[in-house]
This record gives sequence, structure tokens and C-alpha cells, in this order.
Amino acid sequence: MYYVGEWHFHPGGSPEPSGDDYRSMTSIAANSDYQCLEPVMIILGGKPAGSYSLSASVFPRGDVPIRLREVLL
Repeated sequence: MYYVGEWHFHPGGSPEPSGDDYRSMTSIAANSDYQCLEPVMIILGGKPAGSYSLSASVFPRGDVPIRLREVLL
């Protein structure tokens, strides 16, 4: 079993990672206990009665995050 990353929902908001998201993922990438040099964060944003969008970002250890893509669902 390997740690891959985190996912969560931003209800009523954009799937853009927040400051807390960036700090958490940077900390996870730097923590050798996770054994994951490039954790992934997936965020679903939108309104339950409306449309949703999804983002995925990779947080390489010691480097800037990489936004993979955003998809309208």
C-alpha cells in the first residue's frame, strides 16, 4: 500500500487549492513518513444543484506545484 495523495470537496466554490491545501500538501511531500515524493491533490468544486469542476495538482517535494487539468462535469 502506498500513499498517493488527498481529495476533497469545495462546496459552492472553485476547485482551486487553498492556502491550507498548499501548506498541507507541501508538508506531506516533505515528510518521509508518507514515502511520497509527489503527492496528488484532487478537488471537486461546485454547487450540489448546479455544475461541478474538478482539479488535480501534483506537489513535487522541493518544487512548485503542477496543476494537471480542470474538467467540467
